[in-house]
Amino acid sequence: MKKRLLIKVCGMRDDVNLLALGKLYPDFVGMIFYPLSPRYVGEQPTAVQAAPIANAVKTGVFVDAPIETIADRCHAFGLGCVQLHGHETPAFCQEVRQRTGCRVIKAISVADAADIDKAQAYNGVADYLLFDTKTPKKGGSGQQFDWSLLDKYEGMTPFFVSGGIDERSLAKLQEHVWPALVGVDLNSRFETAPAIKDIDRLKTVFEFLRK
Repeated sequence: MKKRLLIKVCGMRDDVNLLALGKLYPDFVGMIFYPLSPRYVGEQPTAVQAAPIANAVKTGVFVDAPIETIADRCHAFGLGCVQLHGHETPAFCQEVRQRTGCRVIKAISVADAADIDKAQAYNGVADYLLFDTKTPKKGGSGQQFDWSLLDKYEGMTPFFVSGGIDERSLAKLQEHVWPALVGVDLNSRFETAPAIKDIDRLKTVFEFLRK
């Protein structure tokens, strides 16, 4: 039986692209606030970036950023969720929740089973985990990690799967029986350029996941 998965589209920036994506009603929309990323949004929002995006939860992606920076971007961009993609501790995750009032997604970079074990420390302090492919660089790699490693996950925190997800891999992912799997994170495999998504391809994927 297929599982109804939440859809998070990350790496958004362009106003026209954001408006088009909003018409698909994603569950989460990610904006990247890591200055070295080619999808970096910036410090001050456009009117479109600051406005609500349909019923989506706007999510700011940060990498080892100071709490003051995170709080400022949450206020300026109207974020409802913060994704922490660096070496943030469980205590820092808890501080972000208390300071901003936002939900927290803690990204876990995965290369082997030991990385899955690290996720246990975030039980109770992160609203979601996001398992992504480990890479020497910060942020996403566009590559898929060995999903069988998720069989080792025994935590209670619900998680998203990220890393090189495209149309071919979605059907396979949806059939997994991991109890805590709640969503998918879509990014570079659906881009025509950094931060520009192919809306027609995403529409097809949304229809597939929600039928």
